[in-house]
Amino acid sequence: MPVVQPAVTRFSKTLVESRLRTIGLYRDWQKAVPEIVRDYRISFPSSIVRQKIRAEFEKNRSLTDIGAINIALFKGRAEYEETINCWKQINHVLNYFDDAMKPPPQKVTDANFVERFFSGQN
Repeated sequence: MPVVQPAVTRFSKTLVESRLRTIGLYRDWQKAVPEIVRDYRISFPSSIVRQKIRAEFEKNRSLTDIGAINIALFKGRAEYEETINCWKQINHVLNYFDDAMKPPPQKVTDANFVERFFSGQN
């Protein structure tokens, strides 16, 4: 079990510096995927884990305020350290993948509705 030493909290002064820190954090997450899959015994392929990491970074792509970017980087680094050091439980990690585990929604038709109604699914 690897131990990641806690990083000193840094704040970027420019967008260029924060971009470099973001790329570094993203690379650290992507490199750690095999360890995460192994340590937490995740039952789906590592490509799904990589996609989820990418999606988490894409959610904050539109941030332009340097303070908000610094906070997002701090939270991302904290999540990384907690995950790699196994300070999380398996269900904490699997909560990120609830969307990937859910079946796609079905179109509601009259016949489909009646079948679901009689089976008790509303």
